[in-house]
Amino acid sequence: MLKVMPVHLKDLIEKINQSNDDDQISCVIASIGVGWALEVAEKMGIKRAAVWPAGPGELAFVLHIPKLIQDGMIDTEDTTDGPLAEFLHMFRTRLNDRGMIVEWAPQEKVLDHPSIACFGYFDKENETCKQMTKKADDTYEGKQPHVLVITAPAQSHVASLMKLSHKIVEHGIKVTFVNTKFIHAKVTASMPIKSEEKSPISLVSIPDGQELGDD
Repeated sequence: MLKVMPVHLKDLIEKINQSNDDDQISCVIASIGVGWALEVAEKMGIKRAAVWPAGPGELAFVLHIPKLIQDGMIDTEDTTDGPLAEFLHMFRTRLNDRGMIVEWAPQEKVLDHPSIACFGYFDKENETCKQMTKKADDTYEGKQPHVLVITAPAQSHVASLMKLSHKIVEHGIKVTFVNTKFIHAKVTASMPIKSEEKSPISLVSIPDGQELGDD
């Protein structure tokens, strides 16, 4: 997959960009399971954002595994050297001062910060999406932004990023959703007849290099 899919993703982006000067891929959103897609976007000079479809606690743990091994808290087999309670206490203590929870934040200023590529939120008033739409309008001078979304070939990843894609199109942003050919066939087969034609999300596929029956 790592040898085949990056090449086909690059070809797909180039094909889309060459088809219409006013319809360029402006951002690539990828689940962390296909991090190579972010590398493709970077090489092509396209903005990119990573999405973690699981819980934030799991992500924090995964990102800290090298440090946990270095500190001797776990070994290369992902086992603890001491009682689980002691391990969890040390873990919480080390992470206690590395984040914050606030009642409200100036969202427009947060989104304007150069380090922000993706903003996860729960917002019943939908204010964050409004600010993101405003920022997109300012950035692309009224042109409709076009986001390419690609996910790892797993049900939870596909479902999570599809939900995100529907939220994105609600705010006037075009989405092209990329799956492997195998997953694409499964998704389209489960859709009602002609529903794909009416969908605001364009569903496309690229080869993954697997033989028939290996997916």
